[in-house]
Amino acid sequence: MILDLLVAMMKTIFSLLILILSFSLFSQELFSTKFRIKNEGQNFFKLDAQAASLSNNIIRNNAFLSFISPEEVNKDFKSCWKKFILNRSVKIEIKKSKYKQIAINNEYFIYQTTFNPKDVNIINVSLNQFKNFCKIN
Repeated sequence: MILDLLVAMMKTIFSLLILILSFSLFSQELFSTKFRIKNEGQNFFKLDAQAASLSNNIIRNNAFLSFISPEEVNKDFKSCWKKFILNRSVKIEIKKSKYKQIAINNEYFIYQTTFNPKDVNIINVSLNQFKNFCKIN
């Protein structure tokens, strides 16, 4: 009876351990960066609109992270992506992102934007198109 209870408890602990490890193995690093907005005494609605716009620009400028693995990330891809999206209609969908105000001083409001590159979907561009463009340029 006690042996059966110990076996059942070991199975439960082992199952929980496998579940916890699988979450950590399959999760990807979140991309997070800070940005500033000049404090000009603007009202909350204008400030929030500015923060949302800057957050969207950051996501657009780093959307290439959805194409490549974290090991491949370098400055060349980032500069190539900025050239690639210049004067081009690129449709980007993101499932979830967030921005939040993290500090304030007399000169600036400081925000942080965070998103998971796996949640970014670039609709009308493929990885091959992007990499071929980078090889040529």
